Formats: sequence, C-alpha cells, structure tokens
Amino acid sequence: MVVIKRKELSARIHKWEDFEARRRAIEIRCPENQWPSCPSEQAGPCWDGSDRSVDCSCAQFVSPDCPATPCAGDKPRDMYDCSCPPLITAPDAPVDVSITNDCGNLHIKWQVGANDGGSPVLGSQTMIQTSSGEWVVAPCEESADLQFANGECSFSR
Repeated sequence: MVVIKRKELSARIHKWEDFEARRRAIEIRCPENQWPSCPSEQAGPCWDGSDRSVDCSCAQFVSPDCPATPCAGDKPRDMYDCSCPPLITAPDAPVDVSITNDCGNLHIKWQVGANDGGSPVLGSQTMIQTSSGEWVVAPCEESADLQFANGECSFSR
C-alpha cells in the first residue's frame, strides 16, 4: 500500500511542478500582464494547500521515507516508488517431457514449466545420463523457441 500511495503522491507532485513551471514561464514571457501578488487567493495555494510566499514560491516537496524493511538480499529500494527489485529464482523444471528412441536415435521434446523464476527463460540445456550414471550435455543442436524456451533435441548415440 505504501508503494502505491507513494507513487500516486509523486505523480501528483510532478504534475503540480509541471504546471508551476508553465506558470513561471508565462509570467516571464508576458511581463506586461498584471499578475496576482502573493500571497493571495488569486495566486492559488501551493501543492500542500499552504499559502505562497511573497515571491509566489512554495515549499519544496520532500518525499516521505521508504519503509525500513529491507528488500530480499539487502537490495536497495526504488527511490521513486519504494518497490523492491524482483526476486529471481530457478525456474520450474520442464513439463511434458517425452523421449523416443528410434533405432539409436533419441528424440527429446519438452515444454517450459509454469514459473519462469521471475525472469524470462531464454533457452535450455539438455542433459542425458549415460549408462555409467554420468550426466553429460546432449550432443545435439537444439531448436528451441527462445521466447518460451520450449524445444526439442535429436541425436544419435
């Protein structure tokens, strides 16, 4: 909730600052006009509802502090909205894995798991276990859909 409110408040203040900059630019560009003196009701209030000072300026906005609760891994919070950086973990294992053996030619297919771990899965590596129990990278060219990391692999053994 703090993150949402801080973002809303910052957006409102930035919008007010934009309007205030336009007001000052118009006064400079049109010095012959009679502008309201400050503080006055005609000049309008400051961003916080207070009266303007004699030179029509307002107090500078100071963002409220972010929560003191640390982000995972002691990562710093975003200073604009106080959010924590996304937590990246290992993605889920592939699903719908199928292996077919056609006269010594293995054909492996898989689909990416539901959880990408907080970052898009851009590829995968096919490992096979030999008869001696050793795990090795499959000696084949992968034809993977890199956007979703689904793929298939065929090789002779």
